Amino acid sequence: MTALFIEVQDAISRYSAIHVAIERLIAPSNDFMFQESLRDERLFDDPSFVWTKRYF
Repeated sequence: MTALFIEVQDAISRYSAIHVAIERLIAPSNDFMFQESLRDERLFDDPSFVWTKRYF
């Protein structure tokens, strides 16, 4: 029973590390709404339609 508990704790810690790594990749910075250049980059597409191409 103890070995199973240790394995579960190990799995939880590994999945937590994976979760943090993925969150860093996909989550914007906390201050992106207050930086005009970042906000405009995400709101409006550029001439080469970088954001639109991802969806179509």
